[in-house]
Amino acid sequence: MAVILEIVRYARKTLKKQRVDQWQGEYPDEAAFRADMARGECFVVLHGEEVGGFFTLSTREEESYARITDGKWTEGMAYCTLHRAAVAKDFRGSGMAEKLIACVEQQARALGLRCIRTDTHRKNKPMQRLLRDSGFRYRGNVQVQAEPGHDPARQAYEKILKK
Repeated sequence: MAVILEIVRYARKTLKKQRVDQWQGEYPDEAAFRADMARGECFVVLHGEEVGGFFTLSTREEESYARITDGKWTEGMAYCTLHRAAVAKDFRGSGMAEKLIACVEQQARALGLRCIRTDTHRKNKPMQRLLRDSGFRYRGNVQVQAEPGHDPARQAYEKILKK
């Protein structure tokens, strides 16, 4: 848990420097990750024996995704949702983010799903670029539950995995 929280602290600082109003409050905190772990939804990406990053992948319905605007999701597909993903400081620029996305895809397939949905802050350009470069398509906008005083607007992305 300590390594995940260290990665979150670094990501929080990086986002703040980029003037991205995401992860700038208490969220995500230890309780969120403990809940993810209890549900079997939190995954770490290793490089050798070092934690290079983490992600949460959930098969639960994402309530905010039902109210997508300025676009739409692919209809009729069961999906999993990628949340709370970050790469460790020492692995920035190393290809670890791409490896993380490959692990997300592998886990989605293991769950028997071909559709991955996610969202990111509208100002989080590095994450948007990673998603586009990884084959995710921008699908519209959603409003997520955000801490008071923080921007809830997010851009929604989706990837349909090939059979």
